[in-house]
Amino acid sequence: GLITNWPDSENLLRGGAGLYSAYAGLFVQDPERASILSTKALDYAVRAACKRDDALCVVRGMNVLALEKALARAGRKDVPALYTLGTVWAGYIQIHSGDWNAVADLARVRALLERVIALDERYERGQAHMYLAVLDSLLPEALGGQPASAKAHFEQAIALSDGRNLMAMVLYAERYARMMFDQPLHDQLLRQVLEADPTEH
Repeated sequence: GLITNWPDSENLLRGGAGLYSAYAGLFVQDPERASILSTKALDYAVRAACKRDDALCVVRGMNVLALEKALARAGRKDVPALYTLGTVWAGYIQIHSGDWNAVADLARVRALLERVIALDERYERGQAHMYLAVLDSLLPEALGGQPASAKAHFEQAIALSDGRNLMAMVLYAERYARMMFDQPLHDQLLRQVLEADPTEH
């Protein structure tokens, strides 16, 4: 409703994008409804980025080199819009994983998140590292995955959150430790999550 009344507000668009994306990815069981909500989330994220930089209005049609050129002009003040676009786009791809056109956008998502890290890796307590870690651990090394990079990103995400990024620990166990058949690491990470104080201070 707020976005309907203030359709040009970058902050409202970013907020709406994050909420729709999280809801679609975590709570919606119906694939068709999740698809609709994640599409709306990505639309909001692109519109927010467009408010920040006109070049990003056509980000979904840009090739990676053109996107990297546009991102090279970005500064620290642009991080919230770039982070929202990158993470919401990653969520969209996950929900549309059966669509090869969507999966082909992973390189653009990587470019956005790598730029966020270059500008301010501490933003949102290092969450951009967690997203890159997941991207690097989607495939085994023999099929093009990058487990060493994934491990480094997971560890940095956890370090930047002072050990409070429990989602990063769960994904570290699920995506990396299982792929590498490292059961001691897998069990240690999940034990830390189960023993963690659930109250955030």
